[in-house]
Parts: sequence; C-alpha cells; structure tokens
Amino acid sequence: MLERMLGSGWEVKEGDPSLLVRVVRGGLVHCVDGRKVDQFLVPQKIVRGPKIQGGAEGVALLLAKAQGVSEVDESWFRKACQVIKNSGFVPGVHDFDHLHCGHFNLASQGKFEGMPRFTITAGDMSRIVGEFGGSQVHLAGQHEEYVMRVNWDPNMTLIPNKEAFNLDAWYANVIGINQETLLDNAAKTVMGLSSVRTVEVFG
Repeated sequence: MLERMLGSGWEVKEGDPSLLVRVVRGGLVHCVDGRKVDQFLVPQKIVRGPKIQGGAEGVALLLAKAQGVSEVDESWFRKACQVIKNSGFVPGVHDFDHLHCGHFNLASQGKFEGMPRFTITAGDMSRIVGEFGGSQVHLAGQHEEYVMRVNWDPNMTLIPNKEAFNLDAWYANVIGINQETLLDNAAKTVMGLSSVRTVEVFG
C-alpha cells in the first residue's frame, strides 16, 4: 500500500519515534482526526487509545468489509463495539456537528467504492458507544493537519496535536481488519478531506 501511495504522488518519510506514547488499557478507540479534544483537562484514556479513521464508526465499516457484510446497521455497530471492548479498549466517536466526522460523511456519500453502506444514524452511534463504556468527544477548531502518520509499533499511539492525521495500523491485526484495506481507506479519507500527501511511518 505504501508503494502505491508513492506511485500516486505521496511522499513517504520515517517518523520520529519520540512522538510515540504507550496506549492506556481501557482507552478510547478514536478517530485519526488531528484536532485536539475540547476540554481543559483531557483524561489520558481519551487520547491514548488506538486511532482508526472514524473511531468506532470506521471499525464497524472495516469489519463489515472484512466479513462480507453489505451494510452497517445498529446490530452490526453493536458487534463492532463489542469487538473493541474485547480487545481491551472502549469505542469512541467524535461529534457529528461542527465539521462533522469526515470519514462518516465520505462513507455516507458513497465516496468509498466497494465498501458497505451505513443504515445506522450518527445519533444512534453516539448513543451506543456509551453503552459499551465509550464516549463521544468534541474536537475543537479547524483542520490544520499537514501530514499523515502511520504507526506499526504495537501498543503505542500518537497524541493529537493539530499537526497530523494519526493512524495506528497495528490495531487492525488485533481486531481482524485487513491492513491493506485499512491503509487504502485511511489514505482515501485523508485525500478526501485535505491536501495532505505526506506520510510518516513509525515502527
């Protein structure tokens, strides 16, 4: 996948390993969105869980693709939340107002060819994550990311700092998501939301 990104105009660099921090068990599986959480004191469990595009919403979509499921309904989303919980973390989404979740918007508009469709609403997803010990978080400000960071180092993550879209690719193997599909969808998400064409690789 990284070779294909190079061929389509992406610049691939080695990431700075000092940016990595260890995940917190029970942490929130959250979005790759680089914006900061809009709280004065942010609990470590919110920012130090694995990050996948869309958070729990993206996990549900990618698991559906991996298992040949054609749509993500409420029942399937609950299954995805249980998979996350079984992995030692809790499901998270960010608010669907303001700038919205870009991954969910792109998926809902059919921008991801060959991927399952959503029949569950954003409001229902926000409600359901709470039933599994997770939460919806509010992200502040505009997108300012200038790089995509892909981390392969198990049990490590990157803290959102407005600079980057942060993807923990290692988590795909933990929950049964195809890594090629994950990376392809992550790249399409970033390209659909920004002009970022630089990726830094960790691990």
